[in-house]
Amino acid sequence: MKGSISLTAALEIAQGATVEADVTATRVVVTGTVIGSISASEMVSVESSGHVRGDVTCPALQVVEGAILDGRVSMGGGRPSPGSA
Repeated sequence: MKGSISLTAALEIAQGATVEADVTATRVVVTGTVIGSISASEMVSVESSGHVRGDVTCPALQVVEGAILDGRVSMGGGRPSPGSA
């Protein structure tokens, strides 16, 4: 798959699949390969067989041992930390 993916639901990139796209969804689970940025409103999980080459933006991130994440990670969406003002 090449291009862009934008969903208002969860997305799983299955083991053996390669997606060359910028991905936007509520939750993204990667057990295959994503080449492109990932943006999730809830969570991104890169499982042990998963490979992400691109930037990830999400409020919660899980990277399981064995997974590959090659890119920048941005969490929090620019919201101030509790106690900062």
